[in-house]
Amino acid sequence: MKPFFLITLLSCLLSACGTLRQEGQREPVWPYPEPPVVDDADQTPARRQSPTPWEQPAEPRPIDPEPWEEATPIPAPESPPFTGPRNLRDQAGPAALALADQAARQRAQGDLSGAAAQLERALRIEPRNPFLWLLLGQIHLEQSDPEQARQMARRARSLASGNPYVDAPAWRIAEAAWRVEGNTQQAEESARAAERAELSQT
Repeated sequence: MKPFFLITLLSCLLSACGTLRQEGQREPVWPYPEPPVVDDADQTPARRQSPTPWEQPAEPRPIDPEPWEEATPIPAPESPPFTGPRNLRDQAGPAALALADQAARQRAQGDLSGAAAQLERALRIEPRNPFLWLLLGQIHLEQSDPEQARQMARRARSLASGNPYVDAPAWRIAEAAWRVEGNTQQAEESARAAERAELSQT
């Protein structure tokens, strides 16, 4: 009786396993396979491999703001007030200032050459004073020498380190020099640069 009992028990176990295997095959497979991708070159279907989670981590979904929350605009930082020199008397020493005053008197009398000579003497004392270069540029402009006027204005800007009280008049000198030569486009660009510098003055 023992062999018959063992055979009966073994038959029951085998039939149960077959039933479980058939039921397990009906379960969906994850991840689901993607449809084949057709290569344009040879029209041969090639199955794309589904990436595993550790090969391509899913990107985090952006969190949408709540509909009642409005974005608050961030105000632009205000530039600190300019504290540098604003005119020649704020920067020039006594000797250069005396020569500049003499140049102003000669200019008022119509002696442009004498005024230019006084300013050149002042620049030998203070060659890095941008206000002296501005004055000399103005003299060259009045002498109908627009090229020299632009060079003096350019030199003043290069020494000003962003000083709007130098940049604005320097661009105005450049604008006037371009207009003397009939270059309206360059004159307008210089005028816009002068306006920007003038807005920075406080």
